[in-house]
Amino acid sequence: MQTIVSSGNPIVDAIGQINITGNIVPASWFRKITLGSGRPDTVAIIILSELLYWYRPKETRTKTGRIEWSKKFKKDYLQKNIKELCSKFNFSYDQVKSALKRLEDRGYIVKHLRNETIKGTKYGNVLYIEVVPEMIQLLMVEDEVEDNEANNRELLIIDDPQGIKTGGSMDENRRVSASIPEAQGLESWTNTKNTTENTAKDFSSIIEAKKNFMNQIDYESLIIDYPRKQLQLMEIVELATEVLTSSKPSIAVNGEQRDTEYVKDRYRKLDINSIKYVLESLGNYTGGAANTRAFLITTLFNAPATMDNYYELAVNHDLKVAN
Repeated sequence: MQTIVSSGNPIVDAIGQINITGNIVPASWFRKITLGSGRPDTVAIIILSELLYWYRPKETRTKTGRIEWSKKFKKDYLQKNIKELCSKFNFSYDQVKSALKRLEDRGYIVKHLRNETIKGTKYGNVLYIEVVPEMIQLLMVEDEVEDNEANNRELLIIDDPQGIKTGGSMDENRRVSASIPEAQGLESWTNTKNTTENTAKDFSSIIEAKKNFMNQIDYESLIIDYPRKQLQLMEIVELATEVLTSSKPSIAVNGEQRDTEYVKDRYRKLDINSIKYVLESLGNYTGGAANTRAFLITTLFNAPATMDNYYELAVNHDLKVAN
């Protein structure tokens, strides 16, 4: 029997006896995973934490003291249907579907839809979800703590019979049945669409583009100058990264479709002064915006061309008032 030394606090000791398992939600996610309004995207945060729980490896310690990792699901990606996530967290179907799209748009996950035959029954558009480690790592930078023991672990890689690299044994997590919404054809995504999008996305280039843009606008200096506007600044960075890595032929700017390369060229001209101008413009704007994201895309697009005129008019106004 394992001997436990008391902490000296009865509540801490009592909690220590409870086997608490499940999701982990870093506090920084509530600042980084946000909606257009700047408020936390709670549904997306909870779903991403659930997906990461399934992708975190199970640890088994051998008699020799070596730690072996094994996955909690059988195939190359985790199979999760929307109805299951709805049931677990009491979300609506539309809430989960929209949250998954937002997570994919930001590069944290990739959805895979497959046609499968299970026990003689054919199912279409069975949803598998891939988590993108590079993007999760970037998301966790603020919370990263050095752990020498974890860093020094020796990872034993075992060849999976199906050709998938895994560690240790495999546990199955598949709940495929006729009740799956995707299998019944209620999901409108297509395999062709996802295959094209997934192939087009180079997540390492997304990370690189984000870093380059942060350097381009001198992000660290902006944080020092505007400590209370970190959420707005990160939203600008995320949005600019989306634009600069977009593979679409055109992007909507001020209600018009503009050539993507032209929009990217304007975004590459943004610098620290442009962002300061954008923050000042947003602070002075008193009107409403039905689509905050579209409004910000347009504001950033216009900044290189309108900034000088804005400040010239401001100076002229001040001189007129002074006289």
